[in-house]
Amino acid sequence: MKYYRTVMSIIFSLILSQSVLSQQLVSVSATQLQPRSQAGYVFVIQTTQPLSPNSGFVIVFPQAFMLQNVKMGATKAFRGGVTVEVRGDTAIVRRTGLGDTAPAGDIDIFLASVINPPDMEQEFDFKITRLDGELPGTVVDTRIAIRQAQSR
Repeated sequence: MKYYRTVMSIIFSLILSQSVLSQQLVSVSATQLQPRSQAGYVFVIQTTQPLSPNSGFVIVFPQAFMLQNVKMGATKAFRGGVTVEVRGDTAIVRRTGLGDTAPAGDIDIFLASVINPPDMEQEFDFKITRLDGELPGTVVDTRIAIRQAQSR
């Protein structure tokens, strides 16, 4: 009986942590809003849980965007940097495994060389999944208007 309670307690804790992880807010900005132009995109993802050195995000772009030139990603949120792998309409952004666990809060991810769609006057659906090693990913579906990035 004690074993059953312990297992149920662990399962409940995992479900609760997943629901807390899913309370993320996302904003997207681009360095260039001209249709069919190459732009850098900044995703700011507000997390409620720390981000381990082996974690990352999967960002699924709407099909109107072209990602074939995306080779580089960056962040100011933690040391160690990120790697980027592109598969069709999806950018897989992973921490390099270096650096410390990043605290909960705003995590910025910059992706270079995204080609804008022909029509930038609409809201777009992005799907963002958090990767945390062996844990199942947390999915955030968000429909947002892309805004012009502020110069740094």
